[in-house]
Amino acid sequence: MSEGPTTGAARARAAHESRSRRQFVFAVVLATIGFFVLVVFGVGGLLVGAAGVMTFAIVIGGAFLATAWSLYRKARPTEVPARVRVEPADGVRGGRVEVIVEPTAAAGLGTIEIELICIERYAVRERHDGDWVRRTREARELEVRQVMEGGGGVAAFDIPATAPYSHQGDVLSYEWRVEVTQPRRRRLDARQVVPLWVRP
Repeated sequence: MSEGPTTGAARARAAHESRSRRQFVFAVVLATIGFFVLVVFGVGGLLVGAAGVMTFAIVIGGAFLATAWSLYRKARPTEVPARVRVEPADGVRGGRVEVIVEPTAAAGLGTIEIELICIERYAVRERHDGDWVRRTREARELEVRQVMEGGGGVAAFDIPATAPYSHQGDVLSYEWRVEVTQPRRRRLDARQVVPLWVRP
């Protein structure tokens, strides 16, 4: 296993997810067009007895729907085919947690990325249409990444003694979690998220 910075990986993953969202929107548009062609031209051809119009509706509408389904399958989120657990489930600052990954698919997992993440959420007051409104912002306080090759295994993470501990408040919160990601070409990456509670 190797450990490295996450900034570049996070940026690449965000770009990949953006492309997948665009694919999903395009799939919805194509499905709408295909359904419209089938209903309007298909029903119209049936009512007037025009076989050519019905054939056109079936071929063109079906092609739109088939393309939309293919794009949807690539864009929909999926889980990593593995059992993922974190031990201990409640970590402590200055301690260590282990992420155990056990593949459930016969083909294995290939390369997966495991991240220990701490997210800070905080409330801010902003002007909106002349009024002050409260909004919640978030930022990654900590992220440590490891790459695991092959059919699963164990990844160990040290929780910094100076890191924030888990807290849920109205103004400020810190959420810890482990993310396991399986990169996929031309498809939305598979992912699993396991919550982690970190004590002071």
